[in-house]
Amino acid sequence: MKKAILDFFEFLKFRHQDHDGVDNLNTRSVCIYAVAVGFLLFASEYGSHSIQCFPKASWRPGWKQYAEDLCFVEGTYFVDPHSNLPHWSELPDSGQKVKMYQWTPFVFLFIALMFHLPRVFWESITSTSYLYFHDICNSSMDYRDRAHTRALKRFSQVSTNNPALLPAHTGLDFLNRIFDHYIGNRYLIISYFFMKVWHIANVILAHLLLCLLLPDNFQEDPVDRWGYKTFWKILMGVDWKESGAFPRITTCEIATRQYSGARGDRIKHEQTQCFLAANNYIEKAFFVTWILFVFLLIANICSLGKWIWKIWFSKEYVQNFIRARISKDEKEEDLSEYANLILPDARFTILMVEAQTRKLVSAEDYTECYIEWKLHR
Repeated sequence: MKKAILDFFEFLKFRHQDHDGVDNLNTRSVCIYAVAVGFLLFASEYGSHSIQCFPKASWRPGWKQYAEDLCFVEGTYFVDPHSNLPHWSELPDSGQKVKMYQWTPFVFLFIALMFHLPRVFWESITSTSYLYFHDICNSSMDYRDRAHTRALKRFSQVSTNNPALLPAHTGLDFLNRIFDHYIGNRYLIISYFFMKVWHIANVILAHLLLCLLLPDNFQEDPVDRWGYKTFWKILMGVDWKESGAFPRITTCEIATRQYSGARGDRIKHEQTQCFLAANNYIEKAFFVTWILFVFLLIANICSLGKWIWKIWFSKEYVQNFIRARISKDEKEEDLSEYANLILPDARFTILMVEAQTRKLVSAEDYTECYIEWKLHR
C-alpha cells in the first residue's frame, strides 16, 4: 500500500508531454490539489479537536470527551439561531442534520482518483502506439537530442503505412473489418477524444459531488445541485447564521442509558451546544474548488473544440508547416499528396508535439518526414 501511494505521487511529480496543457491541469494539477485538500481536512478533522461541545455543570470529568466523540460520529443539528431550541424529540424534524463533514476528506481523495484514471487510460494507449507516439512527444522538449532523432526516424518509416491488420478470429470478422478500415489508423484520435469527454464528465460529476455532499445543511435552498446559490452567499459575505450553510454552532442530542434497578433501564436525553470547527475549513475549500471546477469545465470544453478544429483541418496544418520550411519552388502537388498519404494518427502525433513546443519543433519534424518520404517514394 505504501509503495502504491509513493508511486502515485511520483507519477504526479512530473509534467507529461503526451497530452496538452489542459489535460495536465486535469490529471496532474487537480489531482495534487484534491489530495492536498483531502489530507489537510483529514488532519484537521481526525487529528485535532474538530468539534468542541459545551459541557453541562452536572457532567463528570471525561463526559465532555465522550460527548464530543459521540457528536462527531453521529452528527449534530443546525437550528435557526433566531428560533427557540426545540425539544429533543422534535430535533430531527426541526433541525437539519449536519454530518457530511466527516466524509469531506474522502470526497476530495475520491475526486483525485477520478481525475487520475483518464491519465492511466491514456498512458496505456500511447505506450503501445505503433507510431512511437510516447517517444516522439516525450523527447520533443529536447528535439536536438539523439533520442528524438531516433524516434522521429522510426516515426517517419511508419507514418504513411497503415497499421497491421488484426488477426482473424472466428465470429469477429465484422468487428475486425470495422477496426481495420475505420479505427486502425485513427485509434489514437478516438482514444484522445474519449479522454477529453471523460475529463468533462469528471468535472461535472465532481462538481455535483462537491455541491451535494459538502453543504448538506441549507436553510433556504434544500436543492442547490450546482451550488451557485451557496457560492454566491459566501461571496457576498452572508453569515452562516442566515444562510445555514456550513454552520459553526450546532446542537447535539445525547442519549444516555442508565440503570434503574427493578424499574428497568431508562434513557436520559440531553442537548448540548457544539462548535464545529471543521466547517470553517470546509467552507473555504468549497469556495475555491467551486471556482476551480467552473474554470476547468470551460477550459475542457474549449480544449475539446480546439482539437476538433485541429483534427478536421489537420491536412492544411501539415501543408502549412512544411510550406514554411521549404523553398517556394516546391510543388503544391507533392505537398498535397503527402498530406493525403500521411495517416490521421500520424498527423495527430505532430499536432501533439506542436501543443508542447508550439510550431518550432512540429514544423521541423514534419519537414524532415516530408523530405524523407520524397527521397524514397
